[in-house]
Amino acid sequence: MSPRLNRAFTVIELLVVIAIIGILMGILLPAVQQVRAAARRTDCQNKLRQMAIGALNHESALGTFPIGLRDDEMEFEDPTHGIWSWGTFLMPYTELNNAYDVLNPNNISFGQRLDDVFTTPDLLGVVETDFQMFLCPSDLSEVLNEHRGTLDIYGNFGVMDMTGNGPFDIATSNYVAANNVHRCSGPKYTVGGRSGPTGTFSSVEPIGMERMTDGTSSTILFGERTYETVSNKMNQEPTGAALIIGSRGLGSYEESGFGAPDVTFSGWGGINHNGTVTGQGSVGSPTDTDRKRQGVSSNHANGVNFAFADGHVSFVAESIDSWYLKNIAAPNLEQYGTYEKLLDISDGNVVEADF
Repeated sequence: MSPRLNRAFTVIELLVVIAIIGILMGILLPAVQQVRAAARRTDCQNKLRQMAIGALNHESALGTFPIGLRDDEMEFEDPTHGIWSWGTFLMPYTELNNAYDVLNPNNISFGQRLDDVFTTPDLLGVVETDFQMFLCPSDLSEVLNEHRGTLDIYGNFGVMDMTGNGPFDIATSNYVAANNVHRCSGPKYTVGGRSGPTGTFSSVEPIGMERMTDGTSSTILFGERTYETVSNKMNQEPTGAALIIGSRGLGSYEESGFGAPDVTFSGWGGINHNGTVTGQGSVGSPTDTDRKRQGVSSNHANGVNFAFADGHVSFVAESIDSWYLKNIAAPNLEQYGTYEKLLDISDGNVVEADF
């Protein structure tokens, strides 16, 4: 009987196997990446839904949504005292009661409260905590924000307290509240003959459900903003995301809106703004960097998640009809696109669900 020979693979057979594995990987890898991206987008939507529910609980308990930014200039007659953000006032309604109690924002400005960081050990810890509810899983944000609440938006100067201590970099948020159709602002700007911000979260006064005459299902509460930038866009300067608790620095009192861009967004900033003009401009001559720092953006493909006043969350394409895409300097009601109608709480335009 002849011995049995163990037949090995030939070189050609090995090459065929390797080629088949390569083809399978080429087919499966994009599918796996798409599944992961979809999971991250869903997680982001769940966080926005949690915020919307918290805002609705706030409205149910107190009769209004949280104020977008509490401009303590009104009470303390000095805008450099800074602002508390809607994120702080939402905390008791999103299971962050302990953090809110440590911050204790009642009857004190944000800048004044920072004076206590060295005498209240837990305070700086809360100011610098990366609360996961405020972070989008698709965005690689820094825990401490180096682009917001600063003396120079391109420098790492942080947030100062009132007695000159600091600077402190404070925690990043990927989520921003709807402040205005035009620029993020305090009560300064007038649009279409109506003064003050036209979104849900302003510094003028807290807004109740009765003010939303266009319907809660077509009124935006919250959107998202990237920390660095959106890929494949011409302007690659950092967007800066936002701050959770409040802001104090030039952004809190310069003419661009009393710190509002650090915690809220405007229609003027667009969705995934794409432009070429970099650097820091002025109110009269803004750059593309200035605009996108007031808008919304995400690393989800081609759009952004928004939470609405009835608690639902929708993904909105960056190509949505908008005066922003038409490059209108300051819109009146007749020039509103669908996006502006969703931002304005009482413009008289009810948007159908399919947008």
